[in-house]
Amino acid sequence: MAAWNTARREPGAQLDHLAHLSPDVAVLPELAKVPMVAPARGSFVDFGAPGAPGVGVVGQEPWTIAGHWGDIRSGPLSHLPIVERLGELGLHSGYHAHRGVAQGEDEESTYWHSGGGTYMIDHVFVPRPWRIHNVVVGAERPWRSWSDHAPVLVDVEAP
Repeated sequence: MAAWNTARREPGAQLDHLAHLSPDVAVLPELAKVPMVAPARGSFVDFGAPGAPGVGVVGQEPWTIAGHWGDIRSGPLSHLPIVERLGELGLHSGYHAHRGVAQGEDEESTYWHSGGGTYMIDHVFVPRPWRIHNVVVGAERPWRSWSDHAPVLVDVEAP
């Protein structure tokens, strides 16, 4: 599973960039509003208001939750209410569960702010029973040349 904020770009090239990661599910927040496309594998669903950036989801059930949460102006823990609510629903952050770190501590950057600074604001939440084999956060090179966000890849096994 991969989540990558696409910085309002069209899905075609973004799906091509993610292809070498081979995710079974890809979630693409801030996707440009374009007509539906059908990638080579799975299904593509685009959520969003007409004329506004949406969220593209490529994959099949069971669903997880992934996206860009947090407000860098409010600090690294501004998304904790969302984390708590998802916890009540039986989901947890794949990154934090796999790395054994708390939200806001020892995190890799998923967002490179144009004014300087780096932040982890992109998350993939998976059902607690799922086994997490690995988590990879895309390196600044080459991903920053395509977006101001890194993809987050979570390798899971559902029971």
